Amino acid sequence: MQFGGVQIPDSVFEAALSGGLVVFAGAGVSVSSPVELPRFNDLVDQIKLAVDPGDFLRQRKFRLDKEKNVVIYTETPEQYLSYLEHEGKDVKQACSLLVDPHGQFTELHSNILRLLGANCHIRLVTTNFDNCFENSIEALEHQTKVFASPALPLGKDVKGIIHLHGIFSDLATMVLTAEDYGEAYVSNGWASRFLVDLFKTYTVLFVGYSCGDSLVDYLTRSISSEISGRSFVLCKESDVDDWQMRGVDPIVFDAFDDLPKIFDEWASYAESRVTDK
Repeated sequence: MQFGGVQIPDSVFEAALSGGLVVFAGAGVSVSSPVELPRFNDLVDQIKLAVDPGDFLRQRKFRLDKEKNVVIYTETPEQYLSYLEHEGKDVKQACSLLVDPHGQFTELHSNILRLLGANCHIRLVTTNFDNCFENSIEALEHQTKVFASPALPLGKDVKGIIHLHGIFSDLATMVLTAEDYGEAYVSNGWASRFLVDLFKTYTVLFVGYSCGDSLVDYLTRSISSEISGRSFVLCKESDVDDWQMRGVDPIVFDAFDDLPKIFDEWASYAESRVTDK
């Protein structure tokens, strides 16, 4: 089926109809107006400005690609945030203030929830700290459970909105620094265990991520090779090869602004009567 000019694979389409689809939402779903929250690299810059307004501490390590004239960071966001925390800065408090959407949400948040809610099976996982999906679901007058790390449901029985990396309103839940990631994905491994079971059980669709996100590396490292053909991503043509290398099947769209329309048409179909379908 095509929605918004994008061909949705049969397995993803059928999973949405049967309630077996999990949408995995990244920072890209919260960048549009009226929310306009930053992507992770920009968020790190804003945290640095907030905790070190006098600019006494070093900048994040980078190198300059002279051919492309672009900055390439050689230090991941979580590594740099760990450095700031070790310097006595409260990075989680600063982050919490920066990602508070103040009750707002975007059309994309609503359309994703409409699609999932059409069959009374809202299964949504997000690494975002904001609560835009909760704000949207309240406006839609739906009801669903909300979970935040590390108190997650079983990966093989996902129901509700899952904040895999925590939520801004509870600093203790936030996975933000290198130490937090190490505990979630390695030493304690609760995030990895959740993801392996999730991807073995459901069809998963990534939305709002790019391969340049360090978060993607953590997420895809946790996906076993056994789930090939069960994970998909809405992405641009330029990212296709990188996603395929990670074992995720790309669904190509032209521009980010197309996403709300894609999910609107898809949700409208899911909400329609059987005779109309």
